Amino acid sequence: MNKDALLDHIRAGRSRWESALAQLTPEQMTALALFDGWSVKDLVAHIGAWERTAAAVFAALLSGQAPDFEIDEIALDEFNARFFAEHHDQSLGEVMAGEQAAYRSF
Repeated sequence: MNKDALLDHIRAGRSRWESALAQLTPEQMTALALFDGWSVKDLVAHIGAWERTAAAVFAALLSGQAPDFEIDEIALDEFNARFFAEHHDQSLGEVMAGEQAAYRSF
């Protein structure tokens, strides 16, 4: 897959993501209906946190530096718990804006 095909694939996935989220009401987005007491809002915040992390890794690679990022299973659980704690109490609007900004940072 070349760069243009990859970007097209990413954009198509993003369009599907946004379409799926647009079908949900704010009440559905904030209901603690997912695994382990998460809401869709928490999931969106989680994805935004990983998008920001990936953007930082890509930025380091593009500048010729080794990214300061290494992960194992224990660290992954710690990252995910930290992301949840940092964003769980944010409003739906803050979470949505933060995730959209993270996506655009690529």
